Amino acid sequence: MTNPFDDIEALILGIPAGNESAAQAATQKLLELARPTGNLGQFDAIPAWYAQWGKKQNPQKYLLALFAATHGLTANSISPFQEDMTTNMVAAYGAGGGTINQLCSANALGLQVFELALEAPTQDISKAPALSPQECAATFAYGMESLASEPDILGIGCMSIGGNIAAAAIFTALYGGSAKDWLILQNNTTPTHFENAAILIEKAIALHKPNLTSPLKILQYLGGREFAAIAGAIIAARYQKVPVVIDGVCELAVAAILYTITPHAISHIVLAQNCGTNAHKKRIESLNLSSILSHNISLNEGASAALTLGLIRSVLIAHNHTFSLADLH
Repeated sequence: MTNPFDDIEALILGIPAGNESAAQAATQKLLELARPTGNLGQFDAIPAWYAQWGKKQNPQKYLLALFAATHGLTANSISPFQEDMTTNMVAAYGAGGGTINQLCSANALGLQVFELALEAPTQDISKAPALSPQECAATFAYGMESLASEPDILGIGCMSIGGNIAAAAIFTALYGGSAKDWLILQNNTTPTHFENAAILIEKAIALHKPNLTSPLKILQYLGGREFAAIAGAIIAARYQKVPVVIDGVCELAVAAILYTITPHAISHIVLAQNCGTNAHKKRIESLNLSSILSHNISLNEGASAALTLGLIRSVLIAHNHTFSLADLH
């Protein structure tokens, strides 16, 4: 039987390079603008990043893709939130009443919510693989279709109760250590929830260890539909010359999976904020990711990605429309 991951891995390994000359030209332009070089701090790196990975000189279409999924592991008292919160939040987004709706509106961003079989949670990873290989591959392909509207820059977020637990399981499988090193103590999480989550992850790692033989297998066994779809979106963006901003810990776990296959797979990504535990922060450095915000935004649903996209829009407008010193003479 054909391994459904073979084609995905070949696609990831075959990703195109960025436009180095365009990045160099954007950096050179900074030296010619009628403002002191470096006066925007770390944001001065944004024009070169966009030029290297983007397809238009002046991006117009900014999109936040929000992937919503449900997890069977939530039956184990690992979260203060009920699984139906995901469905309720998706309904709020559809009615325009979510915080993310307002952030996207304020920053002139498009918003698309991708519902990933909310009525059919993934398997409880402490008892079975989260997804079958076929389900994982099909969801990866679905994620690739999230760029059908052809954005110029893509932000990626997710809404899933239990997704942070699956992310911690992925990090534990990839890098080792204790599950508690990778778990994030979210708002309203009690010590009991935290302990139950750590026990669940250790049980899942022990159960599936013989099968966790590749990054894509780790994704299949321990992740969820949002993880597979986000991976597909990130890779599709690379092929379509769309720079990507990722939101939080779940998205970071996907980036770690892709980086393990090849470091080049996430070169077009920036991280919205440096969130998580000290273990996460060290891993962000090892993945060579740059983070934009440092405001400890704990709200899921792509909030930090939306705010970061707004900042990127402002920086690129300033870069593209500031006079050069030569124009002033």
